[in-house]
Amino acid sequence: MPRRFLSEATRNTLYLDCMNRKFDDVLRVVRSTSANEMDYAFLQLYLSRSCQWGHIASVTHIWDKYVLRLKMMTVHPSLLCEIGNLALNEGKHFLPPQIYHHYVKFFSGTMPIDEEQRIEYELLRIKVESFAKGTMLKTRFREKWKVLLEDMDHHLSSAMEFRVRDFPYLTKSVQLEDNEMLMKLLFDQNKLDIKNRSTAPLLLNIILSQPQQSIESKISLFEKFYDTHRSLKYDDTLTILFRLCKGDGYRLSKLGQMVEEKGLNPLSSVALRAFTNGIKDTEYSFDQLTNSSPAQH
Repeated sequence: MPRRFLSEATRNTLYLDCMNRKFDDVLRVVRSTSANEMDYAFLQLYLSRSCQWGHIASVTHIWDKYVLRLKMMTVHPSLLCEIGNLALNEGKHFLPPQIYHHYVKFFSGTMPIDEEQRIEYELLRIKVESFAKGTMLKTRFREKWKVLLEDMDHHLSSAMEFRVRDFPYLTKSVQLEDNEMLMKLLFDQNKLDIKNRSTAPLLLNIILSQPQQSIESKISLFEKFYDTHRSLKYDDTLTILFRLCKGDGYRLSKLGQMVEEKGLNPLSSVALRAFTNGIKDTEYSFDQLTNSSPAQH
């Protein structure tokens, strides 16, 4: 069948409506237009703009028809990350696995290693978070944690740092788990095939982020965990504890002493800032800690 093209007037209207964020109008025209007539340069712009402004109906239509079914488009990795985050926010939990598969098929091994690791981390993070959110009441936390281990810890570079702030839905899902199971997961980590030094502390930090425990019990839990896992990364953990103790000069000074005694210096710039912001305007200080050179974050 010979290729037909949109009329110049229709194409101009689509571009203008897209730039003016009239996505409902654009979607009606695009849905009624055959793939044989569609302007693919416009589709790329339309996908980018509708993702930028959160028009999920447009994004899913283009993805389903032109990327998955007709295989007429490839989507740049940076835009894949944007689509993934939109899908996560909008509850389209079927999309993140498809997005990651698209990335692997068309882009894996084609970029500088630093960029590739950043993209893979983000796409897999979205995939894990989407599973955690989509199965919030249906699946136990330990199953969600297993997905993180298989998809991220076992796959990404062991130097990649996992941050608790990147996993809000995984963190929220801990509230549905009993403490005994969480402690078993936390202290039996060596029975699992864990490769990354920040993976086990991530679980600790998820538990420390829960509101139901007292500050004293959280500090005690950190000390107990550290005594059995001395070589892991604890900047994120200390940042959480410093922020929990903000304005409490006594507890912060005790934490500062612990940092010194256990040789946890130098702190990251984020952790050091959390400490100094927390202890200012109190009667306590800890010069050794605040004068330590922060680690690069």
